[in-house]
Amino acid sequence: MTPELAVISMGPEDRHLSWTSWNYGHPCTEIVQVLQDEITRTRTTPIQKKVGIKGEQFKTMAITKAVYATGWDGDVVLEADHQDGSWKVVVPADMVPPAALVNINTASLDKLTELPGIGPTKAQAIIDYRATKLFESVDELLEVKGIGPATLNKIKSLVTVGN
Repeated sequence: MTPELAVISMGPEDRHLSWTSWNYGHPCTEIVQVLQDEITRTRTTPIQKKVGIKGEQFKTMAITKAVYATGWDGDVVLEADHQDGSWKVVVPADMVPPAALVNINTASLDKLTELPGIGPTKAQAIIDYRATKLFESVDELLEVKGIGPATLNKIKSLVTVGN
């Protein structure tokens, strides 16, 4: 078997309580290293994450292969192609090429309306907002009239504020 990707289920890495993955050193260095050695697909953007050594002891490790963890990446959504049996990672955003991300500070009305849950009215509200203040983070979209948490969650992995 030649795995292309792996998903690890874990809680948020910043939750340091006695009953969480932190207390158990999860995910452990040895398992993450095995996955890094065997997974064939790479991440578009490598990440630096803490992996367990023992119990509450961690070290930072570069994750370059398609190893995803809910505590690192949030929701991880996989989509299967029923024709050829292949899988693709829909979320997290690192699977979306950076050039394909919509820059909310520069995108046209037409480009913004291509985003799920964003019609002409919300797109115009984004343009009006950035006319007075450029977005510093994607989460600032919550300050735009008509955009709530549900809409933000739909588009968060598809947009950027640029460099």
